[in-house]
Amino acid sequence: MNMSKTDKSGKAKTKKHMKTKTKNKVIITVVVTILLLMVFGYFAYTTGQFARWFTGAKVLHNVDGKEKTVERVSITEMNYYFQKTYSQYQTYGLIQEGSTLDDVYNPTTGQTYREMLWETAANDAQTQYILYEAASKSGLRKDASETFADSQIESLRTTVTYYNQIYSNNMTADQYLQNMYGPGMTVRTYRDIIQRESYVSEYQAYMQQTAFNPSEADIKAKFDEKKEDYTYCQFQAYFVAADFKDGATDDEKQKALDEAMKKAQSITEGCVNAVAFQTKVKLICDEEYLKRFTDGEDPTTLKGYNKAQMKSMSEEFAELCFNPETKENTPMAFFDTEKTGAYACLFEKTYLEDEKVGAYRVLMLTDDVLQDISNTLEVKAPNHQKWHAIAEQYKASVTSEDSFVDLVRQHSMDMDTILDGGYKSGVKPSDFKLSVTEENPEGELTEEKQALYDWLYDDSRKQGDMLIVDCVSSVCLYYFCDCEPSWENTVRLDLVSDKYTTWYNGTISDTSYSTVVNHGLIDFFS
Repeated sequence: MNMSKTDKSGKAKTKKHMKTKTKNKVIITVVVTILLLMVFGYFAYTTGQFARWFTGAKVLHNVDGKEKTVERVSITEMNYYFQKTYSQYQTYGLIQEGSTLDDVYNPTTGQTYREMLWETAANDAQTQYILYEAASKSGLRKDASETFADSQIESLRTTVTYYNQIYSNNMTADQYLQNMYGPGMTVRTYRDIIQRESYVSEYQAYMQQTAFNPSEADIKAKFDEKKEDYTYCQFQAYFVAADFKDGATDDEKQKALDEAMKKAQSITEGCVNAVAFQTKVKLICDEEYLKRFTDGEDPTTLKGYNKAQMKSMSEEFAELCFNPETKENTPMAFFDTEKTGAYACLFEKTYLEDEKVGAYRVLMLTDDVLQDISNTLEVKAPNHQKWHAIAEQYKASVTSEDSFVDLVRQHSMDMDTILDGGYKSGVKPSDFKLSVTEENPEGELTEEKQALYDWLYDDSRKQGDMLIVDCVSSVCLYYFCDCEPSWENTVRLDLVSDKYTTWYNGTISDTSYSTVVNHGLIDFFS
């Protein structure tokens, strides 16, 4: 029997025919595969998939001489850090709007502005990684940063909706982000970045409020060491400008200076107090300066200057004022440091800023009904009652400041303070702004502000006290931290700043970390 295969015409197929058919199938398969890869590649490129997949920069960590990649930053994320860096450089005027980024920034290395910005962006990513790892190891909860990130996404979606309404567009949130940060950026990726950054911000605030918060002994020691930095001077001052003529010789200039000094001395000689000083100033000042007096201004009285600031006027006068043996109402006349005239001055007193400065934490509860300014208090009443009852439950559960902070992180609806644990410090009585009404044109505190004011500055207040206030648009639970003189608060802030700066610089400047930027991939897929 003839077992050979035949084609449609009945002719037997040869091995040559079979090889040709197999070859054609391979070619077709290869062509189809290439076309599919091209279509897939085009789709991936246009949708920014490659920017999400490929690494724009690597964070490296060298341990015991072995270098390890600890973080791969996608091109999409690098675009975010680039835009952030570029915006900062524009804000500070280091890069002008419309500048050509391909111009050479560093003539020595040939590095362009663009390359410099990418390197700076990579350093930012490295800093975020290091601090995020430190925060994670500290055990700090992520409730607040998660809530904050969600609120940012909600705000983003609201912005996109508003944008679409104005411009009659149908842009998605992803497309909006891609217009801002380049290909591959999505709401999910953006949220992840925001959450990490906010977690780092929360950790930094946490460190300042806990680890770097000084003791009373630390504050006293700092004050005793730098007392002149926190002691201020009140004095009278009037400047008599020398009448320099155009083209005046040195002798003529000196004569003009001497005349200015005589006028200054005519004010200081025999001057016994501020009233006498101002009376003498009025006798020699011009009409414009005199009008300042008649308008109720006090142009000669100066206060709030520490010793270092007063040295810019005159080192001799600064030493006089801060010498504990100097009597009040001691006058002095002297040339200014630029030799353009002479000062007439009268030392009155040195003092410490002792205005009360309060610190508290706040947990805010609210909803759409309370936030709607068109609703009356009657309409809001049920919601106030609901949130007030919840605030009472939270208050009853508080056992320490840390437990209050945990409540804020989990439940507060104030995104401006949630990352700080609801912390408000440096609050002065003068910070409470008066509300002007038709009934009281001179202004008065609103009921909710008055309640906080009276509670915060009550001399009987002690750490851990709490207060619930039904505000117009929310219900707030307050936790009292402390109330101290302004000068003491300033010393505290300086100590916190010093400790924080040392810690921060030591943490982010760890030389065992480094970054490598994939400029080629970034340029191609951005």
